[in-house]
Amino acid sequence: MQREIIPRVSLDVGDFRRVWSNFRVTDNLNLAADDFDTFSMVVPKDTRLPGGGGQTLDGLVALKPSAFGRPTRNDNRLDSVYGKQIEHWDAVDVSVDNRLANGLTLQVGTSTGKTTENDCDIMNNVPEFQDVNLGGVTALRPRQYCDRATPFLTQFKRVRGLDPAESRRAGLMHVPQRSRRCHARLVRGDQRVSGRELHARASAGRRRGQHEHRYPGAERALSPSPE
Repeated sequence: MQREIIPRVSLDVGDFRRVWSNFRVTDNLNLAADDFDTFSMVVPKDTRLPGGGGQTLDGLVALKPSAFGRPTRNDNRLDSVYGKQIEHWDAVDVSVDNRLANGLTLQVGTSTGKTTENDCDIMNNVPEFQDVNLGGVTALRPRQYCDRATPFLTQFKRVRGLDPAESRRAGLMHVPQRSRRCHARLVRGDQRVSGRELHARASAGRRRGQHEHRYPGAERALSPSPE
């Protein structure tokens, strides 16, 4: 939505949503959801951990001893086979544009948004989906974090530009209305060779290793002509 506040000043507000879908899920067909045990774990207390540690992690899974040793038979399927997985980005952009009389354009604004994710259905039906690869190290993501969202992140932006047409009318930029250039012509008897053809012949000569061509009885004339 864009509205004029005062002459040459406008307010632009936009609401955006980006939705991702058709996620790929790798399922080991030789393992079922009941082949895993669910347990909780208390995080050790340490000042280097978020909140100092001591929290309880719920929804961790471990493979039952009876399921050990089964060969792996992975199959890639869409998330819709196991439930619903969502990921989307919601944002609001606000900017103010100021078009000055001298052709200068100023724009300031903000962009605020957050990401929302939910893969609880996938974790419940495919427990091995909780394994997360972190730089070559496999970690286990607890089910309590299957529904997560980032805080709103805000960015500030500032843009300035110059409109040549407005600047010329304001007298800040001089742009010649007409330009003239010289076209070279090669005159050979009653034959005229245009500058473009002459350039093509010279280029062909350079490719053959000949850097200069001379035509008997030819003279070069420069005739100025408007563009």
